[in-house]
Parts: sequence; structure tokens; C-alpha cells
Amino acid sequence: MFGLYVFACIIIIGIVLYVSLDWGFLLYSSSFFFFKQKTAYEMLRSLVGSEMCIRDSFGTPPSSSYEECEEYLMASHKLDDKQIYVHLLLGDVKYQTKKYGDAKTWYEAATKLEAITPNQKAQQEEAAGKAKKC
Repeated sequence: MFGLYVFACIIIIGIVLYVSLDWGFLLYSSSFFFFKQKTAYEMLRSLVGSEMCIRDSFGTPPSSSYEECEEYLMASHKLDDKQIYVHLLLGDVKYQTKKYGDAKTWYEAATKLEAITPNQKAQQEEAAGKAKKC
């Protein structure tokens, strides 16, 4: 009977150690009842495989030109011309392509639209600040 008790204790300790070591919860000391969180370094080591998997799955990120971006933004603008963010992004595209007059026009148009949410108000403030720089 005592042998069965010892065997059950060994099995339970083995399971606890296996789970603890597998999940990285144990302190690196003789006392295995104290648990700790993983450090950033330990997390990084465990993510190496997943990062490689993600990179290999998606390959290189897609590339795009400002002209292509402008084309999609104009299509979005045609669907809904009341979006402040679309006006702001069109202004950014024009600014990056050194069409500062057009950029200012888009930024000013963004400031004239109705802003309801705090996010829209922040976008309008951003557009007003960018319009002053043009």
C-alpha cells in the first residue's frame, strides 16, 4: 500500500514538473512551488518559430505607389464624400507627391466636414495643422 502511495506521488510530481517546465513557470531554483512570469527574453525565445512561420506564410509585404493609393482613396471618396479621414489621407498623398496646393485643398475640405466623434475631431485638428504647413 505504501508503494502505491509513493508511486502516485511520483506521478503527480512528474506531471507538475512537466507542465511547469513546458510552460516555463518554474523559478530556476530548488524550490519548485514558487511561480514567476516569463521574462521578455523567454517570450522572445518561444516566439522565434512563430515569427518565422508568419514571415514564411506571408512573404514580403505588398508594395504600392502613391498613384495607386490615390486611386483607391478617390474610389472611397466617390462612395462617401463625408469621410474626414479619406480627405486627410488624400491630402497626405498629395503632400508626399509634392502637390502642396492640392494637399492644402484636401486638408481644408477635411476641416469643413461635420465632425461628430472625438476621433473625427482629432482628424480635423490634424488636417488643420497640416493645412497650415502647406
